[in-house]
Amino acid sequence: MPSVEQLTFEQAAGGETQNEKLRRLFLARPGEWLAMPELGELIGAFAVHSRVADLRAKHGMNIKVRIEGGRPRKSFYMYEPNEFTDGQANLGAAGGGGKVERG
Repeated sequence: MPSVEQLTFEQAAGGETQNEKLRRLFLARPGEWLAMPELGELIGAFAVHSRVADLRAKHGMNIKVRIEGGRPRKSFYMYEPNEFTDGQANLGAAGGGGKVERG
């Protein structure tokens, strides 16, 4: 059962958790590099890397990260469906790699 804090957070966020919002966006835009500030704005926080790790672990989503530049660095994330999982099922960590590309 969710805690009172979790229920309060979900109500304040329109009924969706940060993970749910992020997952919905990745599923709607597969194969597209999305900038970290855009993702942070969507979920209302800049804990994007932690939420991406949650999606990899809990939903088996294959989400790549690309980092560009020196200082400041720019981070981009892309959901890439593969033959192991389409991100729809709760498959644990299967297929949820996190390749890092540096540009």
